[in-house]
Amino acid sequence: MKTKTKQELLHDLEQEGIAMPRGIGHGRKELQEIAKHKGIGTTKSVSKTTVGFLGKQKGLKQVCRERGLIVVENLNQYTKQGRKLPDNTFDKSTSLSRQQLRQINVPCIFTVAMPRLPQ
Repeated sequence: MKTKTKQELLHDLEQEGIAMPRGIGHGRKELQEIAKHKGIGTTKSVSKTTVGFLGKQKGLKQVCRERGLIVVENLNQYTKQGRKLPDNTFDKSTSLSRQQLRQINVPCIFTVAMPRLPQ
């Protein structure tokens, strides 16, 4: 249950035929008291919806996890490039991109020189 807003209370009071003069600042507590005296509810029921993952895209971490490429117990240590080491390089064993490429047996395109096409 959730308490009604000021506008909702004003609308409900007007629906019951109780004229509330405009321009006068009515507080929510005042409107709630008037509504209680007139037998109008001051709360409303709100249904809670849970959003699922059906039809949503998966992230790289989820794909690697489902394929068994990463250790589930150490899930928080994996990042897209890998954890940054003190010498400002990346640990390739914690790189999700490397895990994904290693699984499909494709060399990393950044480490293999591509041949030039004839002109």
